[in-house]
Amino acid sequence: MTETPTAAPTATPYHQPLALDVLREAIGRFDSCTTAPETLRELQSTSRLLIPQARCGVMLRQRDGCLELACERADPTEPAAKALSTDAEQGIESGWVGLAIKQGLYRTDRQGEVWLFIKLASPRFVHGVAFWIASSIPESLHQALGALADLAALRLDRLAEPGASVLAPQPNQDEQRFAANGFPAAAADPLTGLAPRAQFLEALKQAFQGDFIGHSVGVMLLDIDGFHRVNRELGCVVGDQVLRSLAHRLETTLRSPYVLQALGSVSSDLCLARTGADELGVAIGHLRDPDRLLQAAAELQQHLAEGFYQGAHRLYLSVSIGLAAARPSGEEVGAETLLRRADAALKRAKSLGRNRAILYDPAWGESVSPHLRTESLLHEALQRSLFRLHFQPLFRIADMQLAGAEVLLRLSTSDGTPVPPSSFIPVAESTGQIAEISAWVLRRLCQQIRAWDHQGPSSLPFALNLSAIELSQEDLAQRLHKILSQEGIAPSRVHLEVTETAIARNEAQARDNISALRTAGFEVWLDDFGTGYSSLKLVKDLPFSGIKIDREFVMDLTAQTSTAVIAESIIAMASNLDFQVVAEGIEEPEQLEFLRARHCEIGQGFHLGRPVCASDFERLYLSKTQPQPRPEQDPTPT
Repeated sequence: MTETPTAAPTATPYHQPLALDVLREAIGRFDSCTTAPETLRELQSTSRLLIPQARCGVMLRQRDGCLELACERADPTEPAAKALSTDAEQGIESGWVGLAIKQGLYRTDRQGEVWLFIKLASPRFVHGVAFWIASSIPESLHQALGALADLAALRLDRLAEPGASVLAPQPNQDEQRFAANGFPAAAADPLTGLAPRAQFLEALKQAFQGDFIGHSVGVMLLDIDGFHRVNRELGCVVGDQVLRSLAHRLETTLRSPYVLQALGSVSSDLCLARTGADELGVAIGHLRDPDRLLQAAAELQQHLAEGFYQGAHRLYLSVSIGLAAARPSGEEVGAETLLRRADAALKRAKSLGRNRAILYDPAWGESVSPHLRTESLLHEALQRSLFRLHFQPLFRIADMQLAGAEVLLRLSTSDGTPVPPSSFIPVAESTGQIAEISAWVLRRLCQQIRAWDHQGPSSLPFALNLSAIELSQEDLAQRLHKILSQEGIAPSRVHLEVTETAIARNEAQARDNISALRTAGFEVWLDDFGTGYSSLKLVKDLPFSGIKIDREFVMDLTAQTSTAVIAESIIAMASNLDFQVVAEGIEEPEQLEFLRARHCEIGQGFHLGRPVCASDFERLYLSKTQPQPRPEQDPTPT
């Protein structure tokens, strides 16, 4: 039910001169502020000169689009701070904050109190909402309070990181929060603070379901040109800083009144998200004119041309932008089609020299790149659980008893056509979907382990591969341990395999993660041993459980003397270091006999057993009546 604001009390003569005095005082105070918290404290302090008995606070827009209370009290458990937090939540849930963002000012009378909400905005950025609650707030003070909010916003605009240093209480991530873009906030991307890809797609779909008459829906995709060189030459820490800065500039530019007016949209029509590893996307509802997208892109590139701070220097990077819009012309265009068009425009911008923005032209046709087609398939597979787990057995070479299995991921299209991992894994890594896929794999594996354990107690371990992206995440060990705890599986049942390439992407963080995983009870193996330039150094420095000899040193064992010498040396070295050794790629009996003679503990390969689905793995390798199948009888995997 919509509340009708009541009439404001009659203005008294002293309000105007008092307001002028306060504003003069505020100008000097705000100019001396050097931090965002100090600016907000001055806003609250000066506004109390006008309304001494008011409860006042500020709700700042965070990087993920959510509004959070920023309070000057050091102890958020104090009763006054708790009351202010309750007031803020009530204002958000009632929709008054959203109305203030759209209208600039919103006032309502409720239970004998006047609630006043004023948008805290500068010409470049909407910072949030300031609010006052008192028994009486004369209408004659609305303009003065609005001027104070504008002064505070301008001060925030001059700070290097608007709102970044505000001491805002951290909400419980499980709580339902209201995002300023009008959608319930999903878990924000931990690096950029923008919406995740799933929320971006949902926002785009909802935009097509809205009032489409006289408006268009737009998509903007941004990709940093040559971003891989930043990670390779300057390190992933610098790369992460650049992505955060890009996300912040995207937010400040597109939500500025100038750009919103050009687009013909309001802030709640925008959804900003991280759509790939180094790709950001913007979904725009109620776009006045598709050609205005080029104007917004030009404004954004002008801000990006200022460069990115890196210590005492600036790092200058160009950004390619792909744009697409669905005009209200009656053609059948949906969210996925529009996203494909923006991706095609982005690729054309890169092919034409980069550092430019291109608007999709329908004359190009609807060609879809294999990358984008695979990306869409992965999204569908996660939504509909189209992935399947296959298991390749590992055997103790001495007695050929089952020693475990490596878990492999399989995917097929809707018509049953298999998609090789070499095709979809790189796409998943480039879009950032690999972390979500890996979480699905681990949870599904835990469920399968429980099902097999119900048939009889077992301590059989299963090996999973960790990607470079996962190994670079700070909370890796906590997330994996949380999933196992929820599923009731001991960490010792899951062996994690990492490659030297994955470690090299962010070596410092990878080292921390490997140590944390070992402390949490996981076994961690160095995969593809012998193919990197620093494998021996990694074995010396990191607490691995064992190593896996790359198939390159197994397939030519009986054909090349040098290969045999290297393999024998690796096995001897691992034995002296008390490491277990797994030999991959055993495809011939002669290779198996060579490894057995050198006391290699565990073997894996097509000669011993091919990857099979869960039901076949249970029938062939877990059945008590058939403990050791003959390799040549193994079914060929799909």
